[in-house]
Amino acid sequence: MTDDKPLSFTMADLKTPKLRRCTFDVDTIDWRRARLLGAGLDGAVWRVFFGDKGPYALKLFWDAGVTYDISWYWAAQRECQNAALLQMLRASLDWEGHAGKRAQGAQGIQGVQAVQGKQGEQAEEGDQGEQGEQGDQNKQDKPPGTVLVHANPQTHEDALSNLMAFSLEAKQRNQTNETSQSVPPSQVQHQVQSQTSEVIRLGRDSMPRFAQFHGWLRVDGIALVRRMPLGVFPAVQVVDKHKRYVQDLQELKDWKVEVGLADAADELELHYAIVYEYVESGGMDKERARVRHSKTWQGQQRAKAKAEAEAKEALAVGVETRNQRAQREALAARQKEQKEKQRQERLKEDQQQEHDRVAAVARFLHLAGISFCPQSLACNWKNGVLIDHSDIISPRSYGWAQMWYRIRSVEKLLAE
Repeated sequence: MTDDKPLSFTMADLKTPKLRRCTFDVDTIDWRRARLLGAGLDGAVWRVFFGDKGPYALKLFWDAGVTYDISWYWAAQRECQNAALLQMLRASLDWEGHAGKRAQGAQGIQGVQAVQGKQGEQAEEGDQGEQGEQGDQNKQDKPPGTVLVHANPQTHEDALSNLMAFSLEAKQRNQTNETSQSVPPSQVQHQVQSQTSEVIRLGRDSMPRFAQFHGWLRVDGIALVRRMPLGVFPAVQVVDKHKRYVQDLQELKDWKVEVGLADAADELELHYAIVYEYVESGGMDKERARVRHSKTWQGQQRAKAKAEAEAKEALAVGVETRNQRAQREALAARQKEQKEKQRQERLKEDQQQEHDRVAAVARFLHLAGISFCPQSLACNWKNGVLIDHSDIISPRSYGWAQMWYRIRSVEKLLAE
């Protein structure tokens, strides 16, 4: 992966997003330091170190390829394409920020203004086609312009138009237009509801934080998991009566030979894996984990043991007068109440901050034409950052449906 090479975000790139290959060597992973973070329908995720570099998140996909028994999307393809797409959106907005620094600095953020006569400028994806593509953006004489999107996209055409608004060709058409103002993600919903304009401008501060991806890898998943200690070995997952585990490469090849998709002399395919930023847990993540653990048998046993230890400690204090005992218990109760109050205040603050971060992601993705899957889960987020990019669908990808294309509430996105 070459981080120093600028990302291209032409219309052709946005239509077929491709994630760069990661340069990390999977053989340098120290599995003694690894930790299994979770597993589900698509694959398993570990916190790993590549030699002395890390920590990173490594996700190994169960399926090495699409076979007859997969009746849904191919997870490796969706996640890599979504990661590449978000990188291009970030590159597009960053470039706009450098080129439009003078306009943003002088005008600031003053809300959304109408862009007169430009409603038809956001041409649909099919019409924009090949006529506007003019090669590498490094060869342009003028800096790219701004990103103008529909303020309230509802249809598939709106979603495609908004996505293509991030392209170099669309930015070049808008480079002389400075009538709209940049809208940060925390203000987008209010501005859209309070203005009659059909077009708004997005700037550098309009895109919230996403987990940074470092690229994809090809690995022998079977050999990889066999090297893992028992403590991080991924168990077989049962999701909606489907058993999910690392796909046998020989079985995949035999099936492809049988249906005519491969020759018997072909080499075995390898599994896909991706490496991305390891996001630390936040206050609400730890609280949800604590609540879940308290409902388990281990959690109940720990609470029981703690109560017994406190009872023994009280007996060890020795004989005390009735007043002394009452004073000690009252002091302990006040201290406990004060600690609980402080904990609740911290949780409330953490909850509000996480709510704002998740809401900002939902609003930005909607403006970019990207939809969430029908059922999003809290485990796909960490500290308000979306870490499972299979949870979103591009308007040019399999599974995008207009009925699910809306700004999802934070409560539904963080459902248990």
